[in-house]
Amino acid sequence: MSARFAAKDVVDYLDNCIIDEPYCFFMDLQHGYFYTANSRLTLYADESRWAIVFEKNGYANRALCVEIELNFFGNCLQNLDREGRYVCNAKWVTLVDRDNLEEMGPDFEQISLSAPSVKVRGKRVQLPSTKEGYAKWVPDIRANNGLCERPTFWDLARFLAFEYADLCRATDAEKRQCLPAALPEIMTVDEWHHRFYYHYKNGPDNVVVGDAPSTYQTFPQLAEVLAARDPSRFCSTLPSNNHWSNWPEAGQL
Repeated sequence: MSARFAAKDVVDYLDNCIIDEPYCFFMDLQHGYFYTANSRLTLYADESRWAIVFEKNGYANRALCVEIELNFFGNCLQNLDREGRYVCNAKWVTLVDRDNLEEMGPDFEQISLSAPSVKVRGKRVQLPSTKEGYAKWVPDIRANNGLCERPTFWDLARFLAFEYADLCRATDAEKRQCLPAALPEIMTVDEWHHRFYYHYKNGPDNVVVGDAPSTYQTFPQLAEVLAARDPSRFCSTLPSNNHWSNWPEAGQL
């Protein structure tokens, strides 16, 4: 039988995985090519194995699609893609493809308000017919987009993410695609306190930017949840900030 893991093993892994593996990406809510909409964490564990699946959905402005990005962390991952000799911990799921977006937006990245619906995962869903109709989830379209009078593709992604949350969340099968089949799910986390953490090579030097997961309450507590398989261990006193409105740099490159 494999050895039990401790909370420190989880935290050490999260601190070091992006340094050890160039194609391991930490949970990024402010990526310059991705307008974040919604996000979630799902935790899995048994006595010897653990995993965290991070998901975010939103508008990928270089791919011109609305999609889910999944990042997988853990000591039992499988079926990861490879980049040469390195593994990549990311998978993507298209929600609204490029053709559907371009049909709705004759002007670059702006939605025609005459478009009554859009296909999400192949299922047609209704859209507001006015800019104000998006205000339920995107409060001020003009303030959010400078001079854009009409909703943009990222406004659409944010509206869909909350209005049609079930369609825009990763399915159980999508979240488990890199996990052992029998690994128990412990909990999901819809709101948490998050900080930016990024690594890159500058010649021979490792450069780490932001706050390592071990340095604030969120991830040590989640590590305790995994080690004890007890959701009550997550009781952070830090304010949740993973809502897209707290990450204005997202999509700005």
